[in-house]
Amino acid sequence: MFTDIEGSTLLVQNHSEVFFEVVDRHFEILRENTVSNGGKVVVVHSDAFFASFDNADDAFLAAVEVQRALSEEDWPDDVVLKVRIGLHTGEVYPVSDTSIGYVGIDVHRAARISEAASGGQILMSSSTMAELDKDKIAEKGSVRFLGSHRLKDLSFPEHLYEVQIAGLSVEFPPIKSIDNHPTNLPKATNSFVGRQNDISAITSLLTSDQRLVTLAGPGGAGKTRLAIETAYRLVPVYGDGVFMVSLGAVAKPSLFLPVVAQALGVPEYRGRTVLEGLTHFMTKRHLLLLVDNFEHLIEAAADLKKLLGICPRLDVLVTTREPLRFAEEVVYPVAPMQLPDATAHEAVSQSDAVQLFAERARAVKRDFVLDERTVPLVANICRRLDGLPLAIELAASRLRILTLAELSGRLDQSLSIIGKAHYDDDQRYTTLSEAISWSYRLLNPDEQRCFARMSVFRGGFSLAAAEHLCGDQTRPDLPVVDILISLCDKSLLTTNTAGGSSRFSILETIRQFALAKLQESGELDSCKDAHAIYYLQFVEQVSPGLVGPDQRRLVGELQMEMDNIRAALGWSLERADFDHICRYLQAVLWYLIPRAQFTEGLMWTDRALAIASGIKGTREFAILNDVAGWFKLISGDYAGAVPNFEVAHEIFKSVGRAEDVARTMITLGATMAATIESDTGPNMVIAALDECKKLEDWHSAGIALIALGEGARGGGDMQSAAECYEEALTLMRRSGDQYWMGALLLNMCHVCISNGDVGAARQYLREAIQLATEFDYTMMINLYVALAGEIALKESNFDDAARLFGAVTTMLHRVGVTFEFADQLEFDKAIELTTAQLGAERYGELHAEGMSWDTTRALAFAHGISHRE
Repeated sequence: MFTDIEGSTLLVQNHSEVFFEVVDRHFEILRENTVSNGGKVVVVHSDAFFASFDNADDAFLAAVEVQRALSEEDWPDDVVLKVRIGLHTGEVYPVSDTSIGYVGIDVHRAARISEAASGGQILMSSSTMAELDKDKIAEKGSVRFLGSHRLKDLSFPEHLYEVQIAGLSVEFPPIKSIDNHPTNLPKATNSFVGRQNDISAITSLLTSDQRLVTLAGPGGAGKTRLAIETAYRLVPVYGDGVFMVSLGAVAKPSLFLPVVAQALGVPEYRGRTVLEGLTHFMTKRHLLLLVDNFEHLIEAAADLKKLLGICPRLDVLVTTREPLRFAEEVVYPVAPMQLPDATAHEAVSQSDAVQLFAERARAVKRDFVLDERTVPLVANICRRLDGLPLAIELAASRLRILTLAELSGRLDQSLSIIGKAHYDDDQRYTTLSEAISWSYRLLNPDEQRCFARMSVFRGGFSLAAAEHLCGDQTRPDLPVVDILISLCDKSLLTTNTAGGSSRFSILETIRQFALAKLQESGELDSCKDAHAIYYLQFVEQVSPGLVGPDQRRLVGELQMEMDNIRAALGWSLERADFDHICRYLQAVLWYLIPRAQFTEGLMWTDRALAIASGIKGTREFAILNDVAGWFKLISGDYAGAVPNFEVAHEIFKSVGRAEDVARTMITLGATMAATIESDTGPNMVIAALDECKKLEDWHSAGIALIALGEGARGGGDMQSAAECYEEALTLMRRSGDQYWMGALLLNMCHVCISNGDVGAARQYLREAIQLATEFDYTMMINLYVALAGEIALKESNFDDAARLFGAVTTMLHRVGVTFEFADQLEFDKAIELTTAQLGAERYGELHAEGMSWDTTRALAFAHGISHRE
């Protein structure tokens, strides 16, 4: 349980004489009700309170009694005290420091839930709701589902519930989630200095009639940081969101649109290209895309131009070393920070370059000041570095071991501008290269070696990954942690915390320098091999849980490493290492499929199959075809999947295990049944089911039963379909596969509605919605709402049915899809029956009301339907 006082700053300003008395009494109430309900006070700080409980019921009762006691207290000076409370159930880890108490991602999740509440409100996570005794809820009030919301710094949306206490206010403003201003912009790790004129100018361009603004300039000029800072200022302007798309780790222009879709959360659907999906999603939305590091994917500019042409409310801010060069583009040159011509102390000290150096210097020397003695030296350093922000930051980090005078002198000696510049004859590139080279030469040999090896990482890396790559059998005692700290101190690496663990990253300009050093050392290939092996072990360790109850956490871990996984898979393709290629593709299959990232999956399989002519007839060739077939099958391309499954099945019959033969018999039979008018496909699935049971391969048996159930349902045999689904659901529960459990719960709900068993349908729908807290699968969420409408229809609650069908219509239109054929037939029939009961005019009014709902409200309403008795 996390709590704090809403508006505490205003409270202390307006009621200063009684503030501390009020806060102390409020803490007394919190302690009394925590302890009396079996809780433990963990941390009390300022006006915040953190407590832990052994079970959710005790925490729930404590929270309710706290709010009731606070509302009944007679506060002095007419104080109105409003406390917000967040409850979350999860795992924490105790630490010896009593001022901290516990650590772990669930601690942060609880705090973020509390921050999303308003004063007087109690918010709970879905994990807490799942643990509560429903009778205890009824004794104290009720619970209202508020939908799914993204909370600050958390990778996944959280399903939130509001506790409504009898006799107390139940009217609160919208919860404070970032969904009100959607953005994925990264959090800055240090302060932003200067560039205010640039921010104003770029903002002015984007808020006028310029829809594509390109920040062009040399490496190290600060384009990315300037773009992020500007984008943050524009978040309130773009009602549908500001999203960053980082292309630094994207190797192929063909991945540009899929990466944009992933950043926006736009899934792929059958019969629709990624471009069509994106344009449908963005056509009516007012969005800003920040596309970073475009210079190596210039060919993808044509796709960006198509997006701009089709989506009239889309604006784009690009950072690149090379302009995109089409008519709509406004190029904004990002020059290095310039020093004023004046020599006066005040004028020089106020320049952006000098201020940047001073700010970064204070990070390593707290007593650093700009005065008559230091300003000339700092000005000289900034001039020697041509005002390049990255070079200035690197130089400032050296104050940890050098005096300012020594730093200035060494730069004068070593940063001579000689030779031809590296890029477009711009000597600033030589300056930056020399600045990085100078910092590199000051490293000891172990630091130089590790720094170079870290260049193979893409998109950041963990301590464990660094230790793997920098470890040496001849140096088992190599202090990698100390080396990482040193490189961070010298601004060659940056660090932040993600998922409760430290994570390191390297700026692209510095990475390119380090990569050149690695190539010079002759270790480039061996380091890429080590990198590929490490991430193969990682993804194979994570893969089995990607459809299980711990899916959200594991997917979050995998998402953080996807740039490294893509790089490693690309290297395996470059080496034609088919063992690694197949293992990677099998491992990421059930990461990409539930997120509907079919284009990326098929891109990898197509690349692999294009170079696989020499391995035809091998197990690896069968695996490549099997994976390609799955991507096509789940995306709805049944006809396209048949040849892949045929190849896989035939090879496995010769070189595979019995389990492989049976599995591919299922998928081949299912795709043939969907595309060919013949008994061959269904008979193959039936034979495969018998074989899976003999082999005790219960998960594959579940897949076979799903295929048979779909066939029976499509033919109108609901009894047989129900039997297949029930048996499959039992097997999937046993295996913990939540992806297929979600699909089966929905199928069972369909069958129960068809059979008139509304109670059972409601029960299946409740469990399906609960699974949504684990699996964010857009199409299933649409089906949840549609099924809630069908339940309302079965109970003659025609008004609610019409509202829910209206909501579904909007949700489907929003993503530009329809249901699968069988589901669409049932949906259309339900609409026809509801319209007949209400009359076209009344149905139209209620349908329009539902169409105005957003997904969160629609799902919350469906949740309410599933809990009605």
